[in-house]
Amino acid sequence: MVSSYRKWILVFNIAFFLLLALFSSRRLLASQGVLTMTKGHVEIYTEPQVQPQGVGPFVLFNDQHYRLKQGKIGTKVGVRDVVHTGPNGKARIVFPDGDQFIVGPATTYRLTSKDGEAGQKKSAPPVLDLMYGRIRSVISKSGPRNRLKIKTPTAVAGVRGTDFYIRHSPSEKRSKISVLRGYVEVKPRKSKSKPVLIEKGFHARIEAMEKDKKKIPKVRLERASQQDLIGIQSETFIKNDPSELESLNPDVKESIAKLEEKAAITTLTDIKTYDPQLYEKMVSQGAKTVSEVNSAVVSDLYHSAPVDEKKPSLLELQNLDEDVYERYFKIDKK
Repeated sequence: MVSSYRKWILVFNIAFFLLLALFSSRRLLASQGVLTMTKGHVEIYTEPQVQPQGVGPFVLFNDQHYRLKQGKIGTKVGVRDVVHTGPNGKARIVFPDGDQFIVGPATTYRLTSKDGEAGQKKSAPPVLDLMYGRIRSVISKSGPRNRLKIKTPTAVAGVRGTDFYIRHSPSEKRSKISVLRGYVEVKPRKSKSKPVLIEKGFHARIEAMEKDKKKIPKVRLERASQQDLIGIQSETFIKNDPSELESLNPDVKESIAKLEEKAAITTLTDIKTYDPQLYEKMVSQGAKTVSEVNSAVVSDLYHSAPVDEKKPSLLELQNLDEDVYERYFKIDKK
């Protein structure tokens, strides 16, 4: 009797740990992103260690040694991995639920999971830690990152499912968050002040202000201008080289196509909830790919945005893909 009881206890324990391992594995996969588009120099720093062990190459970053991987189409990006782009680099990272990060040039960021760092509560939201650079994040209101927190050296913000662009300039010690859909709450980092709400079509600048020789952080809210939106489009629009796609392993190619399709469906579903009129407009225009949908969102805001006195520079315009610009980002001459 005792032997039979112990046998059932052993079977139960094995089954429990197998289910736990399966659940953890699925959760890990859900939190992993995949590079579906890349341009220029993109690197992934993974497996942080105090001292480098195993096969390199390694890179020293924030006092830890990371294994260095070149970011290519199909490369997985896990929680706590660091994503770095060079001055000419861009990347789109798509998650299984369709959430996406479009990483602009000269950017370094890290995303932690809901478990966060050691000692963090399990209920804590995922955190996008932007060290410097620029990222456009398209987050589903019903997805696992719908409580995403964003941190820069000068700001902390919270989202509830939205499309936003964030930029941090270390030389100016200034952050800027622009909302393209939904809303974001932001306040200066290490500040006890109440968060400022940023709505669609607005952006907030978070910078240090001089007062009695002390740096006092301040949030400045203003309408996003046409110039601002052109900058966002140029820094986050990305297009794959067809020859690179053709050279991919067939399984990887199919996986990338499914992720891109999922991102487009997820984004369109959110747009339909937030702005049915814009959704119908996109459908009538035939916007189907995620690049077309993302460009059309910026284009819609552009036409109602105030005109900036400054004209867009050649640098700001040179990254706009011509056919997308003509189809979704063309200025109405009325």
